[in-house]
Amino acid sequence: MAIFTDFICIFGLVGNGIVLWLFGFRIKRNPFTTYILNLTICDFGFLLFLFLFNIFPMIYIFSVHLDTVILDILLGYDTFLSLLLLMYSSGQFLLTAISLDRCVAVLFPDWYYCHRSPNVSTTVCSLIWVFLFLLCGMQLTLLFTGNNDDFHLMLFYQYFAISSICLLLMTISSLILFIKFHLKLQTCQYGKLLTVILLTLLFALLFSFLTSAFSIAMYLQKF
Repeated sequence: MAIFTDFICIFGLVGNGIVLWLFGFRIKRNPFTTYILNLTICDFGFLLFLFLFNIFPMIYIFSVHLDTVILDILLGYDTFLSLLLLMYSSGQFLLTAISLDRCVAVLFPDWYYCHRSPNVSTTVCSLIWVFLFLLCGMQLTLLFTGNNDDFHLMLFYQYFAISSICLLLMTISSLILFIKFHLKLQTCQYGKLLTVILLTLLFALLFSFLTSAFSIAMYLQKF
């Protein structure tokens, strides 16, 4: 399973690397592309750490001197777990920020396009990164000082809180967008737009909820 997942991660890294190059060096920066660029960085980092994270079970299988490397493996395993959660949480926050940004643009178009500061997206992305790096630093401090139980407990609470908050906000904003467009744009010309918004909502609910529920159940079983 780890080999199969890493095989998929390679394609994801290539795709996100291309998008990262385009938005970082080829496409003119604007408030919306700033969100996309940061989200691409999150996706690239998530896939990279997931790729490395999945290598550890292979080390367990193929290592001859297991007793001599087990401590380093466990320490590295938890370190990558923390970094993996960092990238996942950043992606969730950025997706929520994008969803709320589009929602504000639809509900208050005059203010959004005339009075909104062009630096809002940069500020939001910076605050997200600073906040999550501080959390990651706290987690690694607990890990390196030997507080493994507190480390895993903090990971659980962070994952649960961020997943719940982001899922709730994305659901509300997506529903607002769907209702707004459905009431305002009744013509067949915008039927595809309504379908896209609805599918986005459904997939966000399905995959985010199932992934969060599965991960939380695994943590609860462990504790």
